[in-house]
Amino acid sequence: MSQVFAPQRFQRVYIEITNECANRCPFCAGTRRPPAAITLSGLETLLPQVAQVTKHVYLHVLGDPLCHPKLAEILTLCRQNGLLVNLTTAGGLLSQVSRAIWRSPALRQISVSLHSAATEAELAQRIDSLFEITRNRDTNLPICVFHYMKNANDDSFIAYVVNSLSKKYMVELPLAPRFDRGRTGFTLGNGVYLKFTRRFDWPSPDAPPVSARGFCLGLRRQMAVLCDGTVVPCCLDAEGSISLGNVAAQSLTDILLSPAARSFYEQFSRRQVPSPLCQRCTYRLRFDG
Repeated sequence: MSQVFAPQRFQRVYIEITNECANRCPFCAGTRRPPAAITLSGLETLLPQVAQVTKHVYLHVLGDPLCHPKLAEILTLCRQNGLLVNLTTAGGLLSQVSRAIWRSPALRQISVSLHSAATEAELAQRIDSLFEITRNRDTNLPICVFHYMKNANDDSFIAYVVNSLSKKYMVELPLAPRFDRGRTGFTLGNGVYLKFTRRFDWPSPDAPPVSARGFCLGLRRQMAVLCDGTVVPCCLDAEGSISLGNVAAQSLTDILLSPAARSFYEQFSRRQVPSPLCQRCTYRLRFDG
């Protein structure tokens, strides 16, 4: 059996259920693809195949999964296929989502991207919305994460986050968190966490090349399926530049066993960076050590 395809091969698979988002975050790469959302019938075919290679799905690449009108049904389908769901959201729609969704047995984790906020007012709204979900926490709620990606000039936003969450959860947090290997985290309560990571640049075919040698975990620990069915080796391939195939035309197994997938995997095994997009990606440099 190919190393690219094996039972429970991936730590996670990203499934982009929609590429639409209510936010226009400066951090986000955006997309030139037309607005689209995956259908329930498409997921009914896809999810049993995904369950062969992972237990964890993340319902985004671009787009906010809370924008999908059938999110509750999607969570039910994931549960039926034994998949644990991790939701990452900009947070602007949290207060509009039915509380029953947060108690779905399929839902493992909700992560709110606080760095999507453009103003302190937006930041406060995101913090308040997730706090309302967690403050009367019971065992049916998933793990909840306040996530902030640190930029070079946003110390005032970080101070606001720390002060606000310290007061709401009545915990002591450092005003200037130290970063260990680019990240740091704190426990706010039972199953509630604050995580800081360093911001990264989305890879772009228009960026200058970084290097033609190196390593990456794409198609090793993770892969992604875009909302039109395109399979890509990495969740940062937001435009489908490294298309390995499409699940509308082929099975996921056939795609993962294809010459394109094998070549991608084997080139990184030799520390040869296989595609122009990967050669322009700075995120993968963290795996070179």
